[in-house]
Amino acid sequence: MEGPVDRAATEGGPPITGTTLSTRPVGPVDLLTLGYLAVVSCLVVVFRDRVDGWLPLLVGFLGYAAAVLALAVAAGRRPGDARLRALRLFVPLLALPFVYLAIGRYVLVLHGRFLDDVVLSWERAALGAHPNLVLDRLASPALTEALMACYFSYYAYFLVPPVVFLARGRLDHLERYVLGLLLALYTCYLGFLVVPVLGPELVLRDEFATPHLVGHVVVPVQRFLMAHGDPVGACFPSSHVAATWTAVLALRRMTPRRVFRWIVAAAVGLTVAVVYSRYHYVGDAVAGLLLAVACHRCATALHSRIRFVPHSPEGSRTNGFAAPGDRERLVCVVTGASEKCTESDPSNGAGPASCASAVPAAARPDPRDRRGR
Repeated sequence: MEGPVDRAATEGGPPITGTTLSTRPVGPVDLLTLGYLAVVSCLVVVFRDRVDGWLPLLVGFLGYAAAVLALAVAAGRRPGDARLRALRLFVPLLALPFVYLAIGRYVLVLHGRFLDDVVLSWERAALGAHPNLVLDRLASPALTEALMACYFSYYAYFLVPPVVFLARGRLDHLERYVLGLLLALYTCYLGFLVVPVLGPELVLRDEFATPHLVGHVVVPVQRFLMAHGDPVGACFPSSHVAATWTAVLALRRMTPRRVFRWIVAAAVGLTVAVVYSRYHYVGDAVAGLLLAVACHRCATALHSRIRFVPHSPEGSRTNGFAAPGDRERLVCVVTGASEKCTESDPSNGAGPASCASAVPAAARPDPRDRRGR
């Protein structure tokens, strides 16, 4: 198990001891979720005349915020409970269907209408044609099935990596991954309000040579999901593209190279699929890509800068996923060198951790953080 030390910090800098933000009273994922809920709650109240059932929606947002705060308070009282720390990171992922579907009830609060005509004029001016109609000429059941399979892979990013990180006891990776993913998604959800569009499937349907895309297995399933779980107007920027590439960028140093190549291939296929499937304009996909890069960098910088908070070492010694009595090593970092800190044992009254001149294994890059050769 990796000790509570940032690998970037081991390359030089002042001594630091601390714990991941998920053990603070309110962590970065909590703050991000509460901030988003505060923004949309204010919009729902201010523009309540444009919101269908604004009061129940507001109650739902406030209830969700209360649950996030309750978990944060409970985790603050039990900082050594790794299961509670993990639950704090999983709850925002589990609540995404509610947050996403709610958008359909207030997507027009800012403009009062959809802006497809504006987006189409931008696309026509920049490209001279509509890529959705160009890709329509290539449509075939086999190609549709393959690209829809890539599109369907989107849902795996919310299940597979978090479960793997949890199973391996890598709460630090889980926190960093969830932070980037939620930052991309919440930004997209607010973007839907700024540029609400219906999408080419509805606006350009009379211009497609192939009325409906046909597939065998994945296409009917995906069509069912879109019909029952996709709010109208949630197109710009593409949350599928933004969240997928944010996840890919986060996984590049946490995944074996051979596996990572397949992940990238699926992400490329998904990026093409969002336009081919007629769910998005090409501008939606481009905006999603740019947003993914920005959100990944922001999440990485945020996590690196405030991942550790100075405090008494006794609060962070116990590794929640380790066997009882097992201890995490602390590392003192000095400019140009690393020193191993031997822990004090509170049971025998020992003082603060002391440092012995050595390059500890805990200060070296964890091989699990690197892609396989």
